Amino acid sequence: MVPAYPSSPPFARRQQRTGGPRHSLRIEGGNQVDGYFDIEKPKFALLQGPAWLRMDEPAGILSGTPTATGRAEVTVCATIDRPVRKLDEKALIWGREQVLSTATEHVGTATQKFVIEVQ
Repeated sequence: MVPAYPSSPPFARRQQRTGGPRHSLRIEGGNQVDGYFDIEKPKFALLQGPAWLRMDEPAGILSGTPTATGRAEVTVCATIDRPVRKLDEKALIWGREQVLSTATEHVGTATQKFVIEVQ
């Protein structure tokens, strides 16, 4: 999500004006797209945690209201799968894109464990 700054004009590309490295920013459909996770959408899951802890799985945001003090072990997981299309190479040579089949490719999974301490 792109934060709204009232003083900022709408833009599709922004470059740093100093002598430093260039920075570009791409906007598609009103959303900023400048990183891997803007294209490959991870799926998040809460694997372990206290009963009061919830995860917004599409966004990967943890929230909740603790019911007691103490320590709680938490395990979260992010997984990326992507659609893959097999194209007819003979048709593609002539500029026609003909899909022969589709599948889902598992790109990877990352798991993170940590402790929440409620005081």
